Amino acid sequence: MAKQDTTENKTGSFTSHYTKIETLVKELETNKISVDELIPRLESALDSLQVCKSMLSKTQLRLSEIKQELEQLATDELPSAEDA
Repeated sequence: MAKQDTTENKTGSFTSHYTKIETLVKELETNKISVDELIPRLESALDSLQVCKSMLSKTQLRLSEIKQELEQLATDELPSAEDA
């Protein structure tokens, strides 16, 4: 649980975290990371993945809420001319 709490408090945009992950993957594919750098870089990428996952989950939840609000508005009856 403590790991999630620290992940929630990390700052940075989704794009910055995603870019960090992409960079690491490219460096791994081209063997540009030394053994000495590997563990700290993988831990950093793991943190970024957790932040991205949290951001995506929150975005998905908010999109669902917005969709429900829009559907509710679409089904609400408009006031008639007599009510005005």
